[in-house]
Amino acid sequence: MYIQQRSFYEAKLKSIGNLFELDFSEVNMKELEKNLTFVQKGGWYQPANCTCHGDKKVAIVIPFRNRYTHLGIFLKYMHPFLKKQEFHYRIFIIEQADQKLFNRAKLLNIGFTEASKVDNFNCYIFHDIDLLPLSGGNEYFCPTSPRHMSVAVDTMDFGIPYEGIFGGVSAVSTEHFKAVNGYPNRYWGWGGEDDDLSERLRAAGHRITSPSSINGIYTMMYHSHSISEEFPDR
Repeated sequence: MYIQQRSFYEAKLKSIGNLFELDFSEVNMKELEKNLTFVQKGGWYQPANCTCHGDKKVAIVIPFRNRYTHLGIFLKYMHPFLKKQEFHYRIFIIEQADQKLFNRAKLLNIGFTEASKVDNFNCYIFHDIDLLPLSGGNEYFCPTSPRHMSVAVDTMDFGIPYEGIFGGVSAVSTEHFKAVNGYPNRYWGWGGEDDDLSERLRAAGHRITSPSSINGIYTMMYHSHSISEEFPDR
């Protein structure tokens, strides 16, 4: 089933000219910096003569720890991907340096807070580092409602593990994120924080939208984590 579905999605994307080529080889960061000449110091890009108002000023916030191989591949892939969409974006890598259980929610809250000090972003995309979008039709912006973007992941048979999931890659406007007070800070370990934010948004009257399964298709870079790393009260 997985192979059949992958073949279907790849053929569909090729037919509409939206399939992006992947390269999972290890990245030399110094060479990458030399090659990405359009990226400005601090990880941002803005097209020439761009006023970049409305929904086109985007902060992409990445929670990070010990995924250096993934980081190189992610930056090598995502900067050209985002540049093609012709909007003002900036990538923020928010690192947890200690050895406690991973707290994705806190890192994303910190990313939101720090990014807001840098520029007046009106759209935030919270993005796991192991996910790469495959379709050029997946627009990285915030519509009028919160959006769950990674709806067809190859390692999940091009679907999602359960209805209502809001993890992986999610887009939330600054207004909506502030209104629900962001993520909860108490989720140490994997899981739960994205469901909590989803419930906060729904309780505030927002309908969570998503792209089509063709546009919202992602590949997940290999990684593993043990059960002991999961949030025990999720």
